[in-house]
Amino acid sequence: MDAYFAKYSFVEALTESGLQVITRLRNDAVLWYPYLGPKRAGRGRQKKYARRVECKEPDPQYFRPCIKEANWQAFEACLYCKSLKRLLKVVLVHHYLPDGSLKSHQVFASTEVSLSGADLWYYYHLRFQIEFLYRDGKQFLGLTHCQSRQESRLNFQFNFSLTLLSLVKITHWLSQPNAQRGAFSVQDFKTHYANEHLLHRFFLAFGLCPQTAQKKPAYQDLLNYAKIAA
Repeated sequence: MDAYFAKYSFVEALTESGLQVITRLRNDAVLWYPYLGPKRAGRGRQKKYARRVECKEPDPQYFRPCIKEANWQAFEACLYCKSLKRLLKVVLVHHYLPDGSLKSHQVFASTEVSLSGADLWYYYHLRFQIEFLYRDGKQFLGLTHCQSRQESRLNFQFNFSLTLLSLVKITHWLSQPNAQRGAFSVQDFKTHYANEHLLHRFFLAFGLCPQTAQKKPAYQDLLNYAKIAA
């Protein structure tokens, strides 16, 4: 999820249901280093946290590099998040200017503390693909067209639309070799089938042989008419 959903009530509900959360935190999120020093003798509560995290100057005692690229680097650590009230696996990404100075930073986190920093960063960036599912479901497959107020019927509508989208993708896109996969668009497939239906109506109306017409190069050009690039 994106940073909008990084709230205690939302994250707590998901973790109580058995799910783990991967999210982005605000750049000014309050994070604390766990205390790693010796335990204090005597009565009283033991010290749990050392000090607040300064994202621009991460402590190498806690952070270790997990990804390094030409103009950015990621560090991982287990830190306590004040707003979410829990220990998180945190990935801090530093973006650098050409002269090597710090340009900006981003903070990603997961409730699964055993997750590696590289996997956390990779999984979060897969989240953007979900937006395409919702876009195609809303625009072409009636994801938001159900007018019922019953929970069971709404669940059926949502599951049906997203399942149909998955079937379209499996049938027309995932079946192709990786090198031949272009941009995936539900609009293209709807246009293709609409053109195919219209051409067959023309064949019947004008008394043309469909088998003969389909062998001509112009038939494929007409099937691709009005398709978009993505």
